[in-house]
Amino acid sequence: MNTLARILTCSAFVMTVLLMAGISSGETVTAPLNGSVSFTTASAAEDTLKVNAGTKTITAIGCYKAYGDADSEITEVTTPDTGIVTVATVVHRAGNSLYVVWGSQTGGAGAGSGAGGGPDEWISDYERDNSADPRILLEVSGGGTADDVIKYGENGGTLRVSLANGEKDKGYTITLSDSGTGDVDFSSVSLTLFGPYSSNTIDLDGLEVGSVTISASCDDAQDGETDAVVSSIQLLTKQVDDSEWQEEDTAIAAGAIDSDAHKADVRIAGLDPQRSVDVKLIGGSGHTSANDAKLIFGEVTIGPGETQSLTPDQNGELNGTLTSSDVLDGATIEVTDSGVSSTASTYVAFQWDNYQGDDGWVSTPEYISPDSTCDQTLILMHEGSPLNGHLIGFYVEEVQYEDEYGYVVTLTNTSENPSDLSSWASFETSQGYTDSYGEVTVTLNIEDKPEILSVTLRAYDLTVWEE
Repeated sequence: MNTLARILTCSAFVMTVLLMAGISSGETVTAPLNGSVSFTTASAAEDTLKVNAGTKTITAIGCYKAYGDADSEITEVTTPDTGIVTVATVVHRAGNSLYVVWGSQTGGAGAGSGAGGGPDEWISDYERDNSADPRILLEVSGGGTADDVIKYGENGGTLRVSLANGEKDKGYTITLSDSGTGDVDFSSVSLTLFGPYSSNTIDLDGLEVGSVTISASCDDAQDGETDAVVSSIQLLTKQVDDSEWQEEDTAIAAGAIDSDAHKADVRIAGLDPQRSVDVKLIGGSGHTSANDAKLIFGEVTIGPGETQSLTPDQNGELNGTLTSSDVLDGATIEVTDSGVSSTASTYVAFQWDNYQGDDGWVSTPEYISPDSTCDQTLILMHEGSPLNGHLIGFYVEEVQYEDEYGYVVTLTNTSENPSDLSSWASFETSQGYTDSYGEVTVTLNIEDKPEILSVTLRAYDLTVWEE
């Protein structure tokens, strides 16, 4: 459940704001494939870099000093594997910066065994173990769809070409080619990278729909290879009340409620009207199954983890709607046309209230006093659309008063320290549903106690869950 807080005093009220903490030194850093990260700390620390390799295999990893103390060193390199792979544990002094590089490729060469004895053994200051061969690494990034999916047409995706474990300052000339039922065009079929580590990203055009294997050959380094798919499928989403379709991710309100704010329009285009496609919903489970996300195309409803075979209309399109779950999460829509080995996917996030207006929580009258009542009006909106139908629960969380000796006394009512504060302040009705404007109003009673200084209120959205 999600909460808001309000502090009321006899003259004013303020909103409590919580800030999210950033990643601190010594924590694990998770990074994508074929890339790099620089560590810099304010004090001596041990940093562990992890790479999510998925179904691929880490085939090149290393670390060298960018600047700083000579005692910076790599202390562990694990044997490459699939899934979450620990690449390096690095110990360094304050102010040091260590540059860590890594990469992977499908079906890449195996490696040695033991800590520090993987495919590459590295020491500081740009030196390397001569027993480790230079190698070329490839990674495709999809053009507005999933990774490893190249859009049909110009600028359909990018290819990152990386050199790992090369000889320092030596140039390696790399030639690119492709094969398979699909076809791509490279913005450059030949490029030169310099050791020990470097990379370049080139544009890809999708020329022919189908599966494609992209290869990189080099006389002085181990060749690289990666598989991809050229897809003509357009998978578009948008908020129901928005006029612009999006190829990138879309966000709608969580809540599993039948209203525009909680729905996304879905359009799948570029299909063969004579051939069905498989449509799958990945994720989207609700707090209960009754509040799961639903992907609806006419009479067909697709739930989390389900796949349906659908036939497009005469224009080669499928048009439907995705409804959110009641959990702050999201769901991925995946479309596969097995007839041409073409696929596409997109993610729709389920979010909560992000209204920033001054009237987000209003007390009427503005000033309170003992032995009085005041209305509390809360507004929930997402991207300008009101969140109707959300059940909001209110309670008094804290009361401060001045005792007979002039000291401020604080009484609290929390889940960790429950307490009945109704002798000081209470709501006539503690729950209410937001209306078509996203508003809910409840009445707060302040008891006849002149010593009251402030009352802190908290509101829960009982419709949306964090899990």
